[in-house]
Amino acid sequence: MGDIHELTFSICKSDADDSIIAQAIEVWTSIAEEEDYWVERNLVTHDLIAKVFKDLLHEVVLNCFARIEFNDDMNDGEWGVGTSAQCCLRAIAKLMWNDILDPIIEYSGPLIVSHDLK
Repeated sequence: MGDIHELTFSICKSDADDSIIAQAIEVWTSIAEEEDYWVERNLVTHDLIAKVFKDLLHEVVLNCFARIEFNDDMNDGEWGVGTSAQCCLRAIAKLMWNDILDPIIEYSGPLIVSHDLK
């Protein structure tokens, strides 16, 4: 777990190509979707998302979420960083339910009242 965590998080913080960063985010989307599949069937999970939830949310998803580019995000059939972050946020929210509300409000609150919206 530690290697995946460290590798994907370091990629998301780097100046790597956007397609590489999007793929690193998609790793966590896949993990969240797989855990949700197991939860829905009342099977035992390893709670990987819960273990890295705060770091994943703040360091990866929310930082990359704002990078959506409405005109270029779907070029060549590849998802951009912003779209990948949004899908990851959706998958995490499905698992974490109410635990995700406070961090999202904390992140988005200042953006809502800011005059510097994109």
